[in-house]
Formats: sequence, structure tokens, C-alpha cells
Amino acid sequence: MPLISIVLRHRLREITQVIILLVILSGCVARHHAENAHTETRSDNLPVILEVRTLAEQIAEYELQLETESEEETDPTIYLELGLLYAHPLNPEIDFTRAESCFRMYELGHQGKQEKYIQYIGKQVRKLKAQKDQIVSQSETIDEKDANIKQLNRRIENLLAEERQRQQEITALNAEICRLKKNIDRLIYLDIRLEKERRGLGN
Repeated sequence: MPLISIVLRHRLREITQVIILLVILSGCVARHHAENAHTETRSDNLPVILEVRTLAEQIAEYELQLETESEEETDPTIYLELGLLYAHPLNPEIDFTRAESCFRMYELGHQGKQEKYIQYIGKQVRKLKAQKDQIVSQSETIDEKDANIKQLNRRIENLLAEERQRQQEITALNAEICRLKKNIDRLIYLDIRLEKERRGLGN
């Protein structure tokens, strides 16, 4: 279990114990004042009755919400509020057992939220790390592609240089062929003249 979860768990347990103690103490004091106020005037009972009725309605509303909602949808704060209503000094059916149970559920729910948040953070960190690794891998692939492209460009340049050299050789060869052809034509012309001269001398 992570250290932060252990610290939060102990901290929430201490807070829960303090809340229960405060509720019990405030309940005793409030009940004492409520009993004294009851002996003074009957008109003072009207707000108390309305508040008790409101408490019962709120308790019923929270209980219904807990029954209809799933555990994932339930806000842990509802357990805290319901526990305070169970232990309320003006609650005629005050129930410290249910109150403590609600406080425990609030503690577990709050702790669960913290653990889920820690898990969420860990998941995001792993996701970012995977993205980073992917980017690094893509960068290496890009570098390899760049190296291959540069190598291909060098080969193309070498082939073009070789082609230019071959073209120059072909041009020089064509020029030599033209020169030899002219010489051959000249020799043929001279040979024809000499042949004619020999025939003339023979006559």
C-alpha cells in the first residue's frame, strides 16, 4: 500500500473519531437545552417539530439515494451528512451505531477516492511514458529514414556523375568517328584521283 494512502487512512480515522465525539457531546448539550425549552412555552416546540420533520425527510432522502445509486456514483460526502443526521441531537430516533457506520463508509469512500486518484495519476504517468517512448521510437525511425535517404541521394549523385562521364566519352568518341570518317572520305577522294591519273597516263 502506498505511503500516502496509509497516512490518509490514519488521518481520516482520527477525524472520524473526533466527529463522533463532537456529535455525542453536542447531542448531550443540545438535548439538555431542548428539554429545558420544552418546559417554558409550547410555542417553542413548533420550530423543533419542523426541524425534526426536516431531519426525517433528509434522512429518508439520503437513504433512498444510497439505495438507488451504485457505489461508483455515490459521493462519500453523503455518508458523512447522513451520519451527522443520525447523531443529530434533535433526532428523536438518534442512532450512534448507524452514525458511526456512516462515518466508516465515508472514511472508506474518501480513502477509495484518494486511491483512485493516485491510480489515475499513475495511469497518466504510464500513458505519458508510453507516448514518450513512441516519440523516441518514431524519432529513431525518422533518423534511419533520413540516413537511408541521404545514402540513396549519394548513390544517385554518383550515378549521375558516372552518366555525365559516359556522355562525355560518347561525345569524344563521336567526334573521333567524324574525324576518321572525314579522313577516310579524303583518302577515297585521293585514291580516285590517282586512279584517274594512272588511266590518263596509260592512254
